Amino acid sequence: MQCKCRQSDLANALKKVDAAVSRKNVVPALAGVLLEAGEGKLRVYATDLDVGVEVFVPAEVSSPGQALPLHKTFKGLVASLPDGEVELTADAAANRLTLVQEKRRYAFDLLAEPEIFPAFPDAGRSEAFAFAADALAWAVRSVSPAAAVDPLQGAFACVLLEKDAEKEVLRLVATDRQRLAVAEAPWAGHADGEAPANDVLLPVVSTKALLDVLSGKAELRFSGNFVVARADGGDGFFARMGAGAFPNYRLVLPRDLPEPVKVDAETLKNVLERARLLLEDQNESFGTVGKKYVPVKLEIMSSVLTVTALKDPSVFREEIPISGGGPGVEAAVAANALFLLDAVRPLDGEVFLNLPAGRGLIVVRDAANDCTYTHAVAPITA
Repeated sequence: MQCKCRQSDLANALKKVDAAVSRKNVVPALAGVLLEAGEGKLRVYATDLDVGVEVFVPAEVSSPGQALPLHKTFKGLVASLPDGEVELTADAAANRLTLVQEKRRYAFDLLAEPEIFPAFPDAGRSEAFAFAADALAWAVRSVSPAAAVDPLQGAFACVLLEKDAEKEVLRLVATDRQRLAVAEAPWAGHADGEAPANDVLLPVVSTKALLDVLSGKAELRFSGNFVVARADGGDGFFARMGAGAFPNYRLVLPRDLPEPVKVDAETLKNVLERARLLLEDQNESFGTVGKKYVPVKLEIMSSVLTVTALKDPSVFREEIPISGGGPGVEAAVAANALFLLDAVRPLDGEVFLNLPAGRGLIVVRDAANDCTYTHAVAPITA
């Protein structure tokens, strides 16, 4: 293998595949990155068997071929170089990859024969969905914070991908039992093919790798046990589907909600962020693993939403003007400010907010896009 490419392109590709590199020592080859030169491009591919990412870099190819260096070392050295042309040469007999840039020269030992590296799944016969990548990425980012962070939580540590043929949207759902997020990504095209028999569950730990790949237009397929995505330029992602059955989220979503109040999203985000900054270190971890607890009280009265520290209102208090909600609407509830911040963060403009009058969920919805996004948060109970 021999080819030339730009350092910046190669460094960016190595950064994108990083999330798919195995950190375990069970199969040494999976700690490597597969470099494959051919047809005017260099393929950069990594997988830990559960997640895989491949990125294509424009290249001047003198001799097609493959090489499998250790990803950590190769990525670190390439990232340290200045931008400019680099030349890669693989010598199978010497089991070595050489990188040359101007007067610089570096040699890397190869991990194994490239032919033994696991292949990217073939999803050609499965049902396909075409998306504007930014719409799909927005939906993924919006619901992912509501998933459990512990992989041992099974389906609760996944994002449900649910096809709605009537609305022509892919519905994404996540819950960690304390909040539930639902977002819709409209598809721009659909091609029939083999469809999965069970729930399509995307492990939340794989979403960063997916977001790094998405750009321009994206195609999503569900093939066998894998979720497979392709972006403009051919860059690809796959993740092994999560196991188990996703809970019936429709039983949890509140129905027949009263008229909501309207709140400016940016104002509410800023208030909740200030509450986090002031109160986060004063509280111990709570609930799901890795999530901190910032208890606040929300109270609606006289067209004002008041946010105070739950334990000691004198520590933190802010008022936000609101509109709507019907005549004489009043409500008060305690909640984790971090969960509310996750709920509001994806939104701009006005937000619909419902506070429960009794036992119920706090509901945040997108006022601008016909409620295609809903995030329900369980209140704090004494």
